Amino acid sequence: MRKFIVVALLPLLFISASVAAHAAQETGWYVNMKYGFSVMYQKNLFHPQGEAADGSGQHFRGMDGKAVVSAYGHDANENYNLTSVYNETLLNLDKEGWKIAHKSIKGDTFILRGARDTVIFYKKVVYKQKNRQFVNFEAVYDASRGKFYESAISSMAGSLKIIHSAGAGR
Repeated sequence: MRKFIVVALLPLLFISASVAAHAAQETGWYVNMKYGFSVMYQKNLFHPQGEAADGSGQHFRGMDGKAVVSAYGHDANENYNLTSVYNETLLNLDKEGWKIAHKSIKGDTFILRGARDTVIFYKKVVYKQKNRQFVNFEAVYDASRGKFYESAISSMAGSLKIIHSAGAGR
């Protein structure tokens, strides 16, 4: 009889665990109308810091103080395109002592990941050629919390969407 009760209650335990996991990962969305993009964040991990006064984007601080994520847009200089910004970013990261672990450029997007000392960074840039604008997603977090943050930051970066053709961004 006890075996039957345990087996009968097992699905309820899985459902309870699933509900608890979903509640622990409640999401919010940041939508930027000036540059026409959105990004999802986990409310239990990141606290929005408020949109920048110029409307360009927002920072999110990790609840434990070990991570900062930024999502923002900006207008492109006349001489910039995705390749030039990619190359300039790689040069600047090298000058600052960052070691690049991953780099890719495809279509209208580039992604960079790396580390310096005990800090990990992730950067994703999307070029909106029609409007000559860039949308950036950046994350910097303590390597000691890498396993904790990697999945959440990957989800955030993957959620970055261009939602409309914003004006000149000005």
